[in-house]
Amino acid sequence: MIQGLPLRQSGAATTLEINVGTGPVRVLVLSRSASIAVRLRAALGGLQVHVSSASDATSAREVGAKYDPEVVVIDALAPIADADTVMLFVEALPPTSTSVLWGEEQAFGRQMKHEAVQRRVKLTTVERSEGVEPVLDLIRSRHR
Repeated sequence: MIQGLPLRQSGAATTLEINVGTGPVRVLVLSRSASIAVRLRAALGGLQVHVSSASDATSAREVGAKYDPEVVVIDALAPIADADTVMLFVEALPPTSTSVLWGEEQAFGRQMKHEAVQRRVKLTTVERSEGVEPVLDLIRSRHR
């Protein structure tokens, strides 16, 4: 397995099975503030990305089940719940989803990083000082 993607054996050759879909990348932003979702939507537009947001754990579960997000952005400055609750949500995502922690240098971000290591959960981390551009790049990489 390579970064959550299963390898398929095909005779003597090994190939990477990649989940390819159509349409905009489905992004779920977990934040009590709408600012990141607004910035992502403005920067990428509706043709490349469909951005949904959740401001609490209940709406995160509802939106996550409805939209099956490909990218989940966790705002460490305005978390929707405690680290354990957010990590349970991340653990339940399919292996084809990418989770991004924006604000790894924040207290909540440090907690999430620690939880991810302890639980062996893949979590891409970005410092807020880097701006939203690394998150945009990650989303663009998922666009078909």
